[in-house]
Amino acid sequence: MKKPIRRPSGTRAWYANALCTHGDYAKSLALMARARALDPADRAIVADAYWARFVAGDGFESVAELERMAHIDPKFAAWHRYLWRIYLVQGRDADALREAVTTAELRGLPDAAERYRAAAARLAGGGRPAMLLQLSSGEESAWTRGQGSAVAIAGYRAGARSGGDAAVAVRCRCPARPGPARLVQRAEFPPVPR
Repeated sequence: MKKPIRRPSGTRAWYANALCTHGDYAKSLALMARARALDPADRAIVADAYWARFVAGDGFESVAELERMAHIDPKFAAWHRYLWRIYLVQGRDADALREAVTTAELRGLPDAAERYRAAAARLAGGGRPAMLLQLSSGEESAWTRGQGSAVAIAGYRAGARSGGDAAVAVRCRCPARPGPARLVQRAEFPPVPR
């Protein structure tokens, strides 16, 4: 006997994010629109929809809406998480790190907040490549404790190697998308902690 899906809007939003990550923007945006129609008040779906629109190329309106929502509802971490990634791609490093700290604090992750503060200090002292190396180092430290992301580590390393292209750090999560993501080399992924 099959159990009914309790939250079809959430399922659609999850699948839409997966499609977006793999570059199928048209299907992703259509599914996200259906998810929002089913549950227009779900903040997570709204945040995911703006992120999907940004990744699909609707940058200006998506960013403006995420900023507006973060101002209206500052305690919801998803607004800040997506703004952190967007600002990093846009080269707004200080803003990106501020949003990263806010996201970590809202999610109750003091170690992550400290890693982002350390990256802000490196940004001030050594610029974007130094910031990306610091982010990689901090993420790798978390990875050894089972908390970090191998994809983020590889992205930060590739970004630092490419002279500070922070877009690599975010876009390496979308391997089907053309551009700097192809700069990520297998050797940049850390070994699995034992």
